Amino acid sequence: MPWLVWSNLLMAGSAAGWVVCTGRLVGLPVDPVTVAQAFLLTAVFYLRDRMAPAEQHADRVTMPERTRWLVRHAVALRRLGRVLAVLAAATVALRPAALPWLLGGLGLSLSYTVRWIPRRGGRVAWKQLPAAKEALVALLWVVVTVLVPVSTAHGPWGRRVVLTSVLVWCLVATQILVNDLRDVDEDRRRGTRSLPVLVGTRAARLVGCLLCGAAGLTALPLGSPGLLAVALASLATAAAYRREHDARWRPWIEAQGVLAAVLTVLR
Repeated sequence: MPWLVWSNLLMAGSAAGWVVCTGRLVGLPVDPVTVAQAFLLTAVFYLRDRMAPAEQHADRVTMPERTRWLVRHAVALRRLGRVLAVLAAATVALRPAALPWLLGGLGLSLSYTVRWIPRRGGRVAWKQLPAAKEALVALLWVVVTVLVPVSTAHGPWGRRVVLTSVLVWCLVATQILVNDLRDVDEDRRRGTRSLPVLVGTRAARLVGCLLCGAAGLTALPLGSPGLLAVALASLATAAAYRREHDARWRPWIEAQGVLAAVLTVLR
């Protein structure tokens, strides 16, 4: 199976895994429909992002083999995306309490790569604002994997939801930051002001380590040694990642939430 398909499955599985973690941490029953919803929505938008012409142009530089495969199978992938979107819509119909959060997240997601924000006589997208790429993508993951599951279960809203949101945001932001370390040259060329572009790769790694440290500290009051282990592993990834060895790191980067769910459920 081509790596793009594996990558999509791992990313979608990671989102589903964080929903499982939310249920266990907050004390909610794990809802299969909400888990499926996170999986499907992530698969749809990840595929849409990779199919966007601007993203394909960048991927030809950073991931040429995968991009050539994607172009060859573009028709089939678009059909797959439509099927996944229909299935995702069905999960929303089954859990209408998720709709307000998802509409807000949808607005952020659709406007993420569209140049609509006035800036210095031109227009930029969300992802081109300083360090917005890491912050906004992580926020979208928190919406889908924490706020939506709590909403569909009608609470409880409280301290544990806040701590879970902070933990997920920090770890996903680190995951995005590591991807930006890979794409730093292309982001610089295209004017995308990701954190590594703004402060350099060494300082960006330090920020990633600090985020993982914050996630680890958040795991302590949640009583989750498994998520503390995930935070430490993410810290090691941020510190040691190198672009020339991206294929070695990629499975862990993509499957962060899957491992988190396994460790949380085993405990």
